Amino acid sequence: MAYFSGFIATPTKIRNFLECPKKYFFYHVNPQTKRLFPEKSYFTLGHHVHNTLRDFFVQEANARTEEMLMGLFETAWQSQVGIAGGFKTPQEETEFKERGVAMLKRFLETENWTVTPRYLPEKEGEFPGYQQATVDSELAFGGIVDRIDEEPD
Repeated sequence: MAYFSGFIATPTKIRNFLECPKKYFFYHVNPQTKRLFPEKSYFTLGHHVHNTLRDFFVQEANARTEEMLMGLFETAWQSQVGIAGGFKTPQEETEFKERGVAMLKRFLETENWTVTPRYLPEKEGEFPGYQQATVDSELAFGGIVDRIDEEPD
């Protein structure tokens, strides 16, 4: 991906700005502070859910089960726990893990998880699946694409 010197709007940047413009400044603009913040529990949850779904969809469709999905989530979860995952207390970690399980169960109930994706992000890289759509020389939108399915007409 070519370097883009304009503003890249992401859901996190927009949310931070709406919550507090100073928070946005310290997290995303000020060079002395934007890389100093500890891991955030909500980012850890998001990474684990995204990675679990990616790992789930690389499996053959007929091999995918709820048990497999939950096992993949458990493996992902164990890779970043406690303070390293941004959790302030064991209770907070448990709550976030339960939220992740609920998200994945809701996914199984509402989505077609037997499809063969046309696109899945690479496993390597700091932001697997990160995509950027340039609007003009000063604005682009960015975010993570989990998968793209091809469905019949």
